[in-house]
Amino acid sequence: MKKNKNKKELVLFFNGKRGFEVFKYLKRQKYLIKEIYVSKKFLNRDTVYKLDKNKTKYKIINNLDKVNFSNFKNSIGIVCGFPYIFNQKQIKNFYKIINCHAGKLPNYRGGSPLSWQMINGEKFFGITVLYLTSKIDQGNILAEKKFQIKKNFSIKNLHFIANKNFPKMVNFSIKKILRNNKGLKQSKKTANYYHQRSSKDSKISFKNMEFSQISRYVKALQGDYPKAFFFYKGKKISISSIKNSNIKLNPGEVKKKKNCYHIGCKDGSILIRQSSKL
Repeated sequence: MKKNKNKKELVLFFNGKRGFEVFKYLKRQKYLIKEIYVSKKFLNRDTVYKLDKNKTKYKIINNLDKVNFSNFKNSIGIVCGFPYIFNQKQIKNFYKIINCHAGKLPNYRGGSPLSWQMINGEKFFGITVLYLTSKIDQGNILAEKKFQIKKNFSIKNLHFIANKNFPKMVNFSIKKILRNNKGLKQSKKTANYYHQRSSKDSKISFKNMEFSQISRYVKALQGDYPKAFFFYKGKKISISSIKNSNIKLNPGEVKKKKNCYHIGCKDGSILIRQSSKL
């Protein structure tokens, strides 16, 4: 591929579909991809398979100290769903470096922003491309979009929309960088941080939660996220979907019928079918 003199070399850091979609798009736009780094943590095997199938060179790393940053003075770094944190010294080695953050900023800084936006009952979710700094998700904003969270959406729909839109947003951001655009400074007034979700965060408290809240949890915790779950007679049961139940139960009360669980919640009862034991 011939290098376009008006464009900087790109260095990509990712581990999943989002980064791969950005890579494919930028390659079609004739950017010179200097290096690709894939994180060993949360490694997506399907992404590695696609890179191999496309005969694309990449390096799997488990530590940023193994990267030779001295080669990136003329490069724009692009970070997409990459779990390792860059320090200030590493950041300064790039011409510029940007991050694809799947959350509205500054409201949803931190980890698992898509699932948090759904869990919190937002009517819209946002995605952002911003300058990467040593302060997590605090860099100036280069591009942002928001999309409606429809009633039938699960977290898979949000990921699909984000992955579809990030490539063009990154390309738009690169063009702004090349025009020396500093981006939009974030407001501190509405800033909030959310932690990366783990399995312990997915336990459902039927006694204290309403049907709509439980439904959002279940929809937000699909795919690679730790599924919503509860305990029944000492066994951990995952939840794939819920419905209203016509059996009246007290909040927290569980009644099992064959492969169905009828459970009382704060404002009624729910039905869980074909739950699987974890």
